[in-house]
Amino acid sequence: MKVGENYKIKWHVDIKNPSRIQLYVFNSSTNGIVSIADSIDANNEHYEWLVPTFDNLPGIGGKDYKIRIVNLESNEIYDESDAKFSIVSK
Repeated sequence: MKVGENYKIKWHVDIKNPSRIQLYVFNSSTNGIVSIADSIDANNEHYEWLVPTFDNLPGIGGKDYKIRIVNLESNEIYDESDAKFSIVSK
């Protein structure tokens, strides 16, 4: 991924009456986490994310990132990216 570009984050909901979710970008090297979007309808199953500058990301930029989806009703993690990804400057 590149800073300043849009990326579509997709998910699939397998439960009845899904709630609202929160999206985070998580850096597994530093355990840093930053909110991407608040209170999204889980039925949407996608979100367009504009990758922010390194100053607005957890960690020091670079690698070891994952997207995390959290159920706002229970505050439990719904899902997390299967693989880590990197963010590079434009």
